[in-house]
Amino acid sequence: MGTVVVQAETSGAAALSNVTAESVGAAGVYNCPGSGTFHVELGEGNSGWDGTWPCGTWPTP
Repeated sequence: MGTVVVQAETSGAAALSNVTAESVGAAGVYNCPGSGTFHVELGEGNSGWDGTWPCGTWPTP
């Protein structure tokens, strides 16, 4: 079991399509960059994960 599907702690971007996740513990995305922002573009066909965990807190694995 994983805690999140995408963990972004940097600036940048990613486009994600047709990603299937199972046994996600907390949320789909943890996006807490040190500087700049990381943009996650969700395309079609994703399943099993959604939502964003708030920066500044850490989910329990």
